[in-house]
Amino acid sequence: MFPLGIAARLSAALFAVAVLAGIANLLVSQSAVLIRTGSVSSALPVIVPPAPPIPAAPAPISRPAPAPVVHISHALEDDALVAIDRFEWIARRRAESESKEIIAEYVAATAKLRKLSSPKAGRFDDYLNKGAALVRIGDTDRSTRQDYEKRLEAIDEGINTSLDHAWHVFGRVIARQSLMKLHGDADALRQRGQKLNSTDAFGPEQDAALANAETLVAQEIETQRATLSRSQGAEWLDGIKADLDALPALRLEMSQYAGALSLATEEFERSRTTLSMEIKRVVAAKEARSAAAEQGEAGTADAPLPRQSVHAPLPAVTAAALPNTAMPLNTASPVPIPAAAMSPVALPRDSTAVAVLAQSDPRTRTLMAAVTAALVLLIAVICVFTVRSVLLPVKRILRATRRLAQGDPQARVSPGGIRELASLAVAFNDMAARLEVAQRNDRQQQENLEAQVIERTHQLQQLAHTDPLTSLPNRRRLFEILNGAISRAEGSGGSVGVYFIDIDNFKNYNDSLGHVFGDRVLMSVANRVEEITDGKGFVARFGGDEFTVVYEHTGGLDAVRDFGLALVDAFHQLLPVDERELSVSVSVGASASPMHATDAGGLLRAADAALFRAKELGRSQLVVFTSALAETAAVRFATEQGLRRALERGEFELLYQPEIDLGTFEMGLVEALLRWRMPDGRLAAPGEFLAIAEQSGLIVDINDWVLRTAVERAADWHRGAWPNARVAVNVTPRQLLDERFTDRVLALLSEFDLPPRCIELELTESVLQTGPGTIAVLRRLQSHGICIALDDFGTGYSSLTSLEQLPLSRIKLDRSLIVNVDTSPRSAAIAKAILELCAGLELEVTVEGIETSEQFAWLLSQRNLYVQGYLLSVPVTAAEIVPLKSSLSEKMHDLLLTVGPGRRSAPFVPALTQQAIMAKG
Repeated sequence: MFPLGIAARLSAALFAVAVLAGIANLLVSQSAVLIRTGSVSSALPVIVPPAPPIPAAPAPISRPAPAPVVHISHALEDDALVAIDRFEWIARRRAESESKEIIAEYVAATAKLRKLSSPKAGRFDDYLNKGAALVRIGDTDRSTRQDYEKRLEAIDEGINTSLDHAWHVFGRVIARQSLMKLHGDADALRQRGQKLNSTDAFGPEQDAALANAETLVAQEIETQRATLSRSQGAEWLDGIKADLDALPALRLEMSQYAGALSLATEEFERSRTTLSMEIKRVVAAKEARSAAAEQGEAGTADAPLPRQSVHAPLPAVTAAALPNTAMPLNTASPVPIPAAAMSPVALPRDSTAVAVLAQSDPRTRTLMAAVTAALVLLIAVICVFTVRSVLLPVKRILRATRRLAQGDPQARVSPGGIRELASLAVAFNDMAARLEVAQRNDRQQQENLEAQVIERTHQLQQLAHTDPLTSLPNRRRLFEILNGAISRAEGSGGSVGVYFIDIDNFKNYNDSLGHVFGDRVLMSVANRVEEITDGKGFVARFGGDEFTVVYEHTGGLDAVRDFGLALVDAFHQLLPVDERELSVSVSVGASASPMHATDAGGLLRAADAALFRAKELGRSQLVVFTSALAETAAVRFATEQGLRRALERGEFELLYQPEIDLGTFEMGLVEALLRWRMPDGRLAAPGEFLAIAEQSGLIVDINDWVLRTAVERAADWHRGAWPNARVAVNVTPRQLLDERFTDRVLALLSEFDLPPRCIELELTESVLQTGPGTIAVLRRLQSHGICIALDDFGTGYSSLTSLEQLPLSRIKLDRSLIVNVDTSPRSAAIAKAILELCAGLELEVTVEGIETSEQFAWLLSQRNLYVQGYLLSVPVTAAEIVPLKSSLSEKMHDLLLTVGPGRRSAPFVPALTQQAIMAKG
């Protein structure tokens, strides 16, 4: 048997109920009214209302017929008034806007008003013409306002286009002040003109405000005509002037159109009022004539009918007038019925179709009861079978689900019941089968996983103690083996040597040949170290390019040193790597127990300190740990920790040493020198901590602090007592390698509003080793007006190359070049040649290290020089610079008195200075 679903069962039940309900309704309708024929023993009263009187035709009344101005259909009088008001509102909106929706509504309102009027409706045409005139004036006024605003936008766009071509630095526009002033006046005019598109009338206040704004712009253009013509071009200026000259005429038109629009609005309002009053007058006249006619007809009638009645009088009703029709007995007449009209009327015996109320048939009632019982029985059967077909399969599914939840994968559900539950049983059985297969696969995978876990555990144990690249013991395994070796040495009274091996310049291999080749180099180095230590100890990879060798059963420090030298010498031979032979060198640091430490950590720290010293000595070296290295390491550690706290505590200070112009004996610029205020109050020079700052990476933060402090101090002097202040700041190659350095410098200048000429960056010749990228950074800085100086010139091997490649504005001669200029002709000749070379290259020159009056006297014979040294001024604080600047000239005059008379009259000594010397002498 094909199972039916819930939807099919319920649909069948609903159909059966509908059929039975239809049968019951048919029976009820057939038994409600019966048509019987035959004799009637009694007559029913028939309502025979009297015939209404027929009024006589009223005599015609002669009245003079008025000649209305407005001709309109009587049925559309109210619609006409509504249409007039609607047209007025739409016409006003149309005069203010040209949107598609408003135009469509205006056309529709015009068409409707024309449709309601008669062909001779002169008042309607006049009203429509007044509305059209208002719309035309509104459109013309709006067009004039838009033309005026377009002219303003053209002026503003032209000025903004010129500003777009100006420099934009950190969000600020750098342009001529004349153009910025013109932009401000034009912007004020544009803001006033933006209000012209509003619906407000254009009045004298707006006209005067716009006229004043136009005058300001015109006056600014005339005042700055020559400047603007040179900077922006004559074509640009003529275009702006043409748009500006057109504004007064447009403003006059707007004023005229505003008055015309006001007059048109008043005319339109008067036309609407006149037309509405005309229509109301015509309607009142018609109502008066209609009332007079009705009063004439009422005078000839005996029984006037109420005006409110809308029912027509009924004719007499007889039996012959009701064929095949049933009429209810309670029918009431809509008009008063006399008592005589209610007399009985005897119907003939052969009359047909008299309406009577049928009596209920017992058979009908029995049939209705049977149908109702059948309906109830059908619904009950459907419910029983539906519930049974649902409950039984659900119980089977629940039992199978409980078995499946208890771990029985063989649980299945017997099919049966309604179609949906039968499909559910099939799906449950399929799920149970899949679950059984999944459990079987899961058990198999669990077994495989357990086997893999055992294997991986073994591999992890190896990886935990072995380096994956070289297969050497790793750091963890190193500590275990080293501690064991120390314990054995203590028991036997021997010693253990520990060596830290670092590959020199290993970074070059990764950078030039790639990290894969670098890994091959590490493997080759590990193999060679293993060959050397075979039978004497073991090798471990400590990390990166560092290896550790533990040498057991040594005979003392001499044996430790000999084995370390053997490690270094082993790499003097070429190292084969992937069919290549490389020259690889190593640096080695060594320590031994119990002389240097008695635990693994202490020995490794000692060997690491020795390795650090070996790198400082030039690499490819062996250094055995000593107590002095421990002290150095402790000092380096303490210095590094102190540097980390120095920035937070504000312990860094900047001192400033003047550079004096020999042509004027005035302070030309100052050099910012970094000092560290130690806890004991002593100022530490940069040589004591900068190397450690470089190694620890703290130099980046220190350099940023120095640059910011110097710029801030120069800005204070520039806006105060020293408007021509210039501060020289030392920069490192590491700063120039940072792509953000240029932006950082420019941002600081912008933040403190300092001209670029007030800052000079000093660098050393080592910057050439950083590549062409650094030179590009320097050129970019110089393009912004920042001076570049080369410090310590004359001490590097590439001095002349640096003069050619670097974008320099100043050279600072190292003190070693002038220390003997007053005693050695060769030194004097070299210094003079360098000064002439710099003069030929148009470079400013500062001579450093002036410490004796003889050096100063020799330099007086040179031209265009700046001098700096302890003889002239020691580095001072920022607060002492301004007083020093005031007293420096007098100090230079006093210094000239100490040199020979011939030097005092040197051609490059200022004339005022010579006069002061003569006055004192």
